[in-house]
Amino acid sequence: MAPLDFVVDRDDLHATRLVPAEVPDASALDAGEVLLEIEKFGFSANNITYASLGETMRYWEFFPRADGWGRVPVWGYARVAASAREGIAQGERVFGYLPMSTHAVLEADRVGPAGFVDAAAHRADLPAVISATRGLPVGKAPAPAARISRRCGGRCS
Repeated sequence: MAPLDFVVDRDDLHATRLVPAEVPDASALDAGEVLLEIEKFGFSANNITYASLGETMRYWEFFPRADGWGRVPVWGYARVAASAREGIAQGERVFGYLPMSTHAVLEADRVGPAGFVDAAAHRADLPAVISATRGLPVGKAPAPAARISRRCGGRCS
């Protein structure tokens, strides 16, 4: 599949499009970066809220674009396609805050057993309540049903 971004017009949320995405070759990653191939993500009313409050709550800043279009943040699963960060291996699966895209490059920092934080410079001054969502568990992610069950306290069908 060709790399794609699903983008939304930040001034008219009804206007959307799929656009070709630039994905770096593994050899072009800067030190500390990981290239994720996004496998699947959830899309719900929360994501509509992220888009609606994109300017006010700074959601557009997680995965910025310079052309007036935005990438809506979502929770999802990805596989590490390439890594220039010690402690994160190609092929590992992660769960976390991702763009509505086929790929994403994150700057991995504070790598540990629980995951890592995307420490990209453009995220440095995001509100603390939002910044706390940047951790991604490293390694084999739980099955989607298990993740949903835990998040819903076992009450979800």
